[in-house]
Amino acid sequence: MRLIFFVSYFLSALISSAQNKQAFDITTYTTPKGWSKTEKPETLTFSKEEGANFCMITIYKSIEASVNADTNFEMAWQSLVQENLSVASKAIMQPGSTDKGWENRIGSAAFDKEGTKGVAVLISSSKNKILVNILMLTNTNAFQTEVEAYLESIAFTENSTAKVTAPAPAKSATGLKPQPELWVGRRLSVSIYSTPDLITDRYVIYPNGDYNPNVPYEGLDDFDQSKQPESWGKFTMQGVKGKFKSKYDEIAVTRKSDVQLEKDGYSFSFYKCMDVDGLRIEGAYTHVSPDWGKDPKLNYLDGAGCQFVIHFKKDGTFDDKGNFFNGGDPNTNNCPGGKGTYSIENFTITFTYNDGRVVHRLFSAPPTRNPFTYNETYYIGHAAHYRKK
Repeated sequence: MRLIFFVSYFLSALISSAQNKQAFDITTYTTPKGWSKTEKPETLTFSKEEGANFCMITIYKSIEASVNADTNFEMAWQSLVQENLSVASKAIMQPGSTDKGWENRIGSAAFDKEGTKGVAVLISSSKNKILVNILMLTNTNAFQTEVEAYLESIAFTENSTAKVTAPAPAKSATGLKPQPELWVGRRLSVSIYSTPDLITDRYVIYPNGDYNPNVPYEGLDDFDQSKQPESWGKFTMQGVKGKFKSKYDEIAVTRKSDVQLEKDGYSFSFYKCMDVDGLRIEGAYTHVSPDWGKDPKLNYLDGAGCQFVIHFKKDGTFDDKGNFFNGGDPNTNNCPGGKGTYSIENFTITFTYNDGRVVHRLFSAPPTRNPFTYNETYYIGHAAHYRKK
């Protein structure tokens, strides 16, 4: 079956008038006649089958994302297509478009999931750190006219339920531009999706090429070239070839993708951490074990008193049960936990306790993971913190 490329036909009409239509989250649409509808809290799906032919189109609820439309598409492709459909290949990209501020990216690939074969077509639309994904799975062109009519009816409003907090300006005593990139190394892992504890290196790269291979435990809020002055170097790229060069080291790399830099001559790569600005978290986290909530031996973490646990809420508040105490005995009162508010910007999480204490820690999701859609593990400081299951 040939790949379906007719989707580009309606990209320019994707952000159209929203009158006389049904609504799902910030997406409005006209229901296709004769198609089955399935609506869930996070998705809206229309499907049709005729004999062996099928087509299924799913709209996903808007989410917080990065400002980069290409990065948003890549992360959506990984989570919605590669992981769910066991698609190993990259997307075959078509020309994108921009309409009323929405940046559209579209890609497709063949899939074979448990004997069901077809083509997956993903449309990702980004604006102001809001992302809407539309995924079509089909094995036929028989429904092309109906699909085009339905997708042409789709429009987006500005009233997203995904709350976005405007990032605070990054601090810099040396004139370094804000929004650095955070790259991490995995020396021991054969897969970037395996246990996240295998991170061994953390490189921060600024837009002007300045980099440091020793990202501090406290994060980047007050990090500049006055700290660790001997460790700073320059990162340069020419085409797909790049180089980290400092007083002590020179590392040649090859860009394999937007999220992978392969170290030349080694089975070792750097992987990019996605933007975390404005992220809000919901759940309880600990660095003790990824099996928290499943292993009965770890039930003590739910107990009263000082524990290596911190609870986050989407409203920007936290309850630290003792996650950051240093040298204290969890069985004593030497446990400076407490409640307060948190903010996440510039790969730094800032905890402001109600008693006036302020704690800064480096913060990221595992490399290549979108922190706005993947919440199983976050790095606080240099330690992986696992969400209670």
